[in-house]
Amino acid sequence: MVDVFPMNLRNFSSCLLLAAVAVLAGCSQGNPLDDHADAGTPHDYAMWHQRESDRLTVPQSQALDTAIEQLKLKAQAGGAKGDAIDDAMRKEINGKTVREVLQLGYSWGLATLEEQRTYVDQFIKQNAELTTKPGDTASADYLAERRDEQTSRRRQLDQQISDLEDQMKSLGLAVVPAKLPPNAGKIPDQPQPSATPSGHP
Repeated sequence: MVDVFPMNLRNFSSCLLLAAVAVLAGCSQGNPLDDHADAGTPHDYAMWHQRESDRLTVPQSQALDTAIEQLKLKAQAGGAKGDAIDDAMRKEINGKTVREVLQLGYSWGLATLEEQRTYVDQFIKQNAELTTKPGDTASADYLAERRDEQTSRRRQLDQQISDLEDQMKSLGLAVVPAKLPPNAGKIPDQPQPSATPSGHP
């Protein structure tokens, strides 16, 4: 009778060894936020993005997409158009960690929101100094409407900034706005009613 136990034992030992190797390989992958972006070409970027989508949690993956969209907006603010937008975004993130990409995108988004709030504050201040001519109810109503819209927009921006800062904290990012080029977050000039500064005839 042939003794098969030694062979079975060897097979069992091999299975344990393979399992241990698999576990170690999985552990060696580390934190996906420390993965480096491979975005030298559109193909490389697509492959890297897919890998990270599989490795990141759903909230992290969504945050990465948000950051990338913000960096595309940054490229547009810098004058990029068409394919140059993606090219600029890929150039900026290539070789950076996922964590660094998140920081770049979210800091840009925070900076643009804060810049918009600054412009809204300027409009609010300007309109607060305006008065309408006696009896000009149309201009008075228009001015009141504009003031309400701007005040409402100011509250919305406050909430958006607060929410974004909370997101950045939850992702372990520094709550620091990026440095913007001139007028990057500027709101288009708004028409003014027929009115004069307060205290003037």
